[in-house]
Amino acid sequence: MARRSAQTERLIQMVELLAASPGAELRLTDLAKSVGVDPATCYPMLTELTRCGWLVKDSRHRTYRLGPRFVNIGDAALVTLRAGVYGPVLDALAARTGNMTCLIQTSSTHLVISAISHGANDGDGIPLRLGDRVEFRPPVGSALAAWATPYLRNGWLDALPPDSDRSAAVELLDTVRKRRFAVELMPSTADFRRMVLALDEEVPGPRRATRIATEMVTPNFHRIGMLSEIVDDERYSSLSISAACFDAAGVVWGVVFVLCLDGPIVGADLLRLGRTVAESADEITRGHGGMTPWDAD
Repeated sequence: MARRSAQTERLIQMVELLAASPGAELRLTDLAKSVGVDPATCYPMLTELTRCGWLVKDSRHRTYRLGPRFVNIGDAALVTLRAGVYGPVLDALAARTGNMTCLIQTSSTHLVISAISHGANDGDGIPLRLGDRVEFRPPVGSALAAWATPYLRNGWLDALPPDSDRSAAVELLDTVRKRRFAVELMPSTADFRRMVLALDEEVPGPRRATRIATEMVTPNFHRIGMLSEIVDDERYSSLSISAACFDAAGVVWGVVFVLCLDGPIVGADLLRLGRTVAESADEITRGHGGMTPWDAD
């Protein structure tokens, strides 16, 4: 595992603290306290951030706020992530389903949330944020594992809990490939909300991202069920639906993810909803200049 840089984490944490409340202006002592260092240690970091335009200092009130350089950085990120391609697709899917809809991309050995659209049913919902990440390991990421290279898929299967049936997991990934979307039964709505709301109380920055990455694979979240067979008249509650997106070579690079935490849904409706999510993922694939494996066949 790569060594972590405490100073880099503090810089990120201070920037994200300011970004969490647009328009906020904080004093040196506030920022130093937020990262757990004394003001004398924090001051050189703030001076450098101010020098390069990442922060602006109000000399009269001796406060700091986000600077103009972040406008260019944000614009560059939107271009790199091609948000203009998938943003409207996610917005339409969230409006149609009424649920929170995300685009989740691979980033090394993790999955990172690259876009979020809110639906009518998640007004009191889960405070997931852009940049939040989870580990790519069971029970998370089955839609991606189903289309991953043999190396990545085997790595995902190797991370199954010790008491898991590997052959059953392989069959499930085959099922995901055939129907083109994955369904994961979540812990109770109350438990899920409680976990993420607790994380949201963490100090903004790397520590929050790290907590999410680890909490999602704790024994509690190993109770997530990766649903194989869907029965038309069966009722299902607290679930997520995801479908893969592909690049021009037909390689999976991310998933469209819909979080359905409110109310049960019968199997027949779940199948229709899953196909809708898969169609949205296909639309993003085409808009991204990609090609699905079934188009290539």
